[in-house]
Amino acid sequence: MITMRTKLLCLTCFVAVAAMAQRQEVNLTEWQYSQDGKNKKLVSVPYKGKGGTYLTRALVKNEYEYAELQFGKPLKGADIYINGKKLGKGETSDKGYRVDASVIFQEVNIITKTPDGQKMLDGPRMVHEIQKEAVIKVETDEALNCPVKLVCSGMVGYGTRIDDWSVYARTVSADADKAVIEIGAKALRTWGNDSLSFTVYSPADKFVAYAVTNAKNDKVSTVQIEIPHPQLSTKNAAATYEVDIALFATAKNFSTGKPEAHSRDSYRLPFIIKGTATKGKKKKGKKH
Repeated sequence: MITMRTKLLCLTCFVAVAAMAQRQEVNLTEWQYSQDGKNKKLVSVPYKGKGGTYLTRALVKNEYEYAELQFGKPLKGADIYINGKKLGKGETSDKGYRVDASVIFQEVNIITKTPDGQKMLDGPRMVHEIQKEAVIKVETDEALNCPVKLVCSGMVGYGTRIDDWSVYARTVSADADKAVIEIGAKALRTWGNDSLSFTVYSPADKFVAYAVTNAKNDKVSTVQIEIPHPQLSTKNAAATYEVDIALFATAKNFSTGKPEAHSRDSYRLPFIIKGTATKGKKKKGKKH
C-alpha cells in the first residue's frame, strides 16, 4: 500500500531532480590577484591577504536568462566588472552581497571530444557547444576573504523560477517537545497554477515534514511547519536541518486525463532550530 508520505516524497524527488538543470552554480575559487596592478599571482578564494584586483573566468551553459554574483559577506568599497562592464550597485543582506550579472556574457564556441566509448568509425567525434563566458574582475580595498559563487537560473524563454535571495527559514518557537518553523520563498514569473512545496529533512537526512502552498507572483509565500522533538542547536553544537523548496505547476495530462506535476525550479536550504531544551517553554527566534 502506497502511503501519502510516500507519494509526497516521490513528488518532491521528481520535482527536485527535474529542476536541477534549471540552475547552474559555479564556485569561483581560483583567482589571479595583484596588489599593485603589475605583479600577479594565483590565489584561492577565500583569500586572507590584502585588497587589490582579483580576476577570474567562468563558463556556463548557454540556456539561462538570469545570473548573479553572490559573495559570502558584504563588500565595502568594491567595484565589480564582467567582460569589462561595471556592474550596478548590488544588494546586501545577512546572507552576504549579490550583484545582478545577467545579459552581459559573451558567447564562446567550446570544442570537446566524445568519450572513448563513443568513438565513430573515423575516430572521436568533435562536439561544438555554445557556452557563455564571464571574465570577472573585482577591485576591492579589502581582501576577498569570502566564498564567491556565480548562480545562473531561469531557462531562456521559460523564466519562472525561485528567487534565491528571498529564501529563508526562521524559528518561530521551539522547545524539547515541538518546534514551529516559518519558511518562505519568492517565485518569479509564476502562472496561475504554480505551487511551492517545502520538504524538511532532519540532520540525519530523514523526512520530517511537508507543506505546500500557492505561489504568489513576485511575492514571498510562507508556510509554518511543526517539527516534533526537534534537535536544537547550541553555541557549541549545530544540528543542521534542510528544506527542499520546489516550484511546480500541476496540469492535466491530455493522454491520461490525470493531473501531473511539471517542474519549474528547486532550491535546498540548510537551517538550524534555536530554542530551549526545557519542555513546555517556548522562545521566539530571529530570522537568520
